[in-house]
Amino acid sequence: MNRWASKAVQRAASRFGVRVVRWPTMLRNDADVPSAERFFPVGEHRPWTIPADLRERTEAWARVLVGVYDDAASWPSSIAPEAGLLLHAMVRNIKPRVIVETGTCLGVSTIWMASAMRAMVGEGGAGGVTGTALHTFDLFSPPPDERLAASGLFKDRRRGVEERLGVAGVADLVRIHQGDSSAGIKAAHEMLRAAGGVQFAYIDGDHSPRGALADFHAVEPVLAVGGYIVLHDTFPAVCNHLGPRWLIDHLGEVTTCGYQVCELYTAQTNYGLAVLRRVS
Repeated sequence: MNRWASKAVQRAASRFGVRVVRWPTMLRNDADVPSAERFFPVGEHRPWTIPADLRERTEAWARVLVGVYDDAASWPSSIAPEAGLLLHAMVRNIKPRVIVETGTCLGVSTIWMASAMRAMVGEGGAGGVTGTALHTFDLFSPPPDERLAASGLFKDRRRGVEERLGVAGVADLVRIHQGDSSAGIKAAHEMLRAAGGVQFAYIDGDHSPRGALADFHAVEPVLAVGGYIVLHDTFPAVCNHLGPRWLIDHLGEVTTCGYQVCELYTAQTNYGLAVLRRVS
């Protein structure tokens, strides 16, 4: 372990009261990571516990989410229902016109955010607020867990996401970009600037330090002052990822912009969320 990594591990151990026993290198691809170090935990996959205030909702988007959460293959790759409610509430309150998401996965977080945007623009469609859109980026590659790869949810994943967005009634608000997220965001900079910049970004793609940093650096040039970046999977002792944690702990070293940072515990699995608000 190099000197830089050793200091970061010591900080993590001090923060969480646990001993960090491995450090995911920034130079490996996901395919090179041993199965024991991948995101999907070893053991039986189980359905999420769905709160009553979601299960009892009648909106099309809520029914779609319940359907995905009821499939055991959605655990733990999708954002937890309670964390999704929190993400939905953030968008409802911030009212961003342009959202960027990295890590579409099954489209669960996409639907949580797009349904909140739907409330902003009304049932008449995206034309209610000019330029309103959620841009979501994903490779749409098969998951490393063989059991998930064999599940119906992960078969032809992009088409599945498109179908769910349509049934949820939010397809007109979402633009799907297939490919590397940081490269895709950079390629979209001119379009995003023309739309007034990004007011809200949800980073939940490549969870390595290199991947989290690349997505952050891709979003920051088009992030409005006063805009928000939300990081998922911020507590490595629980989620088994160090990328978002590394980014938070090194934020002052990787940007010259000013940010307010608020970290949040999340139910039902405390993978954590961090909210970064750009102030300069």
